[in-house]
Amino acid sequence: MKTSCFSLYKGPGRVGISVGRPRNIDPGDYEVYPALAPEWSWLGLTRAEYLPLYHERLAGLDAQQVWDELHALVPGKEPVLLCFEEPPFTADHWCHRQLVAQWFREKLGQEVTEVEIGLSRQAPPPVTDGEGDAATPEERLIDHEDYVDPRSRSLTDPVSLEELQEHCERHYAALEALWQAQRKGDQEAADLADIEVALARVQVLAGWKRMSAIERALAVQRRMIPQSIIRDV
Repeated sequence: MKTSCFSLYKGPGRVGISVGRPRNIDPGDYEVYPALAPEWSWLGLTRAEYLPLYHERLAGLDAQQVWDELHALVPGKEPVLLCFEEPPFTADHWCHRQLVAQWFREKLGQEVTEVEIGLSRQAPPPVTDGEGDAATPEERLIDHEDYVDPRSRSLTDPVSLEELQEHCERHYAALEALWQAQRKGDQEAADLADIEVALARVQVLAGWKRMSAIERALAVQRRMIPQSIIRDV
């Protein structure tokens, strides 16, 4: 078993253990194992705040059972546990998949290492208004290819519980990307992620408002929708 991140590892045996899901990867191209994912509300916590919560999560799991289930998800392949954080890791730049690897080592004596992949990604160029000046957050939101005007008819059409889940997962992934950028001090990436959060939030709010009481109860029970959004409805 190994670990990596969605943006770098494209090989076989991919298993997501993040709270969010990547938008640029077909869900059918990887498996998910939610038991190892953190809670969305933990995003943004300091390492000192995060560690006790995640260690408590692991303490409630059977390491051997988890190991077996992960291998069963990708029969005949080596499981590669994925989330969003990119290496290299330091004392200030860390990831919960490292905690999973340490857990397997301590509980089962199994070494779980990071897949060695060269980092070739570059930060995207700044968005401008076409005349060289940086566009405002509002302009960048409206010009985004996924922007949906709140007055649009598509935001009044009914949505299913499954569609709301897709919107919520997009929101979780955007929040995690924002958290990572802020931790790295990358303001440009943080600005882009903040726009993605806003785009996803519009869809989640619109979907939530058009659901029945029963569907809303199910969404809350399944922890699909962030409490922060529910409070804003």
